[in-house]
Amino acid sequence: MDDLAKAVARHFRVPEAGPWDRLPVLVKTRRMGRNRGRRVLARALNDLGVQSGIEIGTCKGESALEWCQAIPGLRLTCVDPYVPYNANARQESLDQWHQEAQQRIRESGHKIDLWRTNSRDAVSRFEDASVDFLYIDGDHAFDVVMMDLLQYAPKVRRGGVIALHDYFRSRDGGVMEAVDAYTRHHGVAPWYVTYDFAPTAFWQRSAEHL
Repeated sequence: MDDLAKAVARHFRVPEAGPWDRLPVLVKTRRMGRNRGRRVLARALNDLGVQSGIEIGTCKGESALEWCQAIPGLRLTCVDPYVPYNANARQESLDQWHQEAQQRIRESGHKIDLWRTNSRDAVSRFEDASVDFLYIDGDHAFDVVMMDLLQYAPKVRRGGVIALHDYFRSRDGGVMEAVDAYTRHHGVAPWYVTYDFAPTAFWQRSAEHL
């Protein structure tokens, strides 16, 4: 696979390179919009020749379609239990989201498998180094995000890409804290964060020293 830094430079505005110090590189798109950075990242992944991926947390299936529309022929496996993840989540709403995701996927004609199970139970079904990218957007609690990273990062090939949505500080979420801890302790550099309302953090698997 190509070098992620080159693909990022083609699709994002990237600040002048400096000595990497484990801090993220903030990358901007040429036009703004909600989750615009994630959609542009999908085009960068296509440049890398991505062919297979795992998405943890699929909700209504919108992000799954974004990946597949930008990456023709992508084989994507989506993992989402559709069970309440906090006190504000209602099972009736989650069941409706699952139905919407199924319909969206079915009508799209893309190569998407949707598994209604939690990520801990699904991880054993993937072989190590078997996919080109991983996208985590499931339960945002620190412990769950960290466990998803630790369990699923080995499933990505060297040169593949790991991405996590909602990299920002929030009262109930722990995505930022989990990503900061993981990248620091695993020596990931460089790594990137999109300039979005809901930023996406991402890096190339070869940047990890596991």
